[in-house]
Amino acid sequence: QGLDKGRDYLVISQGAWSCQRSVRWDDWLLIRTYHTGMKHFPEYMLFDVANDPHETTNLASQRPEVVAQGLLRLDQWMGEQMPRALRGDPFWGVIQEGGPLHANIYSDDWKHYLVRLRETGRGHHADMLEKFGGKPFTSGLE
Repeated sequence: QGLDKGRDYLVISQGAWSCQRSVRWDDWLLIRTYHTGMKHFPEYMLFDVANDPHETTNLASQRPEVVAQGLLRLDQWMGEQMPRALRGDPFWGVIQEGGPLHANIYSDDWKHYLVRLRETGRGHHADMLEKFGGKPFTSGLE
């Protein structure tokens, strides 16, 4: 009685190792990837954290209606928070600059890394990175 029940949902962003924004509500965690940071991430990952606390099973393709609920919450959060951000959203600044520092598509390191992958027999990885340029692979939910 009279106790605060907490938030309806929580939004978390990170742009250090990849660029992802997540929303946690009820038993769900939706992660949206905008820049992979050279990892093989899909655009959407959905986890039932009550039944899968280690987040090993991506349910995004099986539960598109839950993905839609999460995206609605992200949009709501953006609509509430961005008018208060005097300098804009720093998260989008990282993306506009080419992604996280270690995986910035405009840096010389990125170009050298692609060369190194090819020199060491991993050209298929370099091809994938060049093709997607840090963008997540599509999940079929688009």
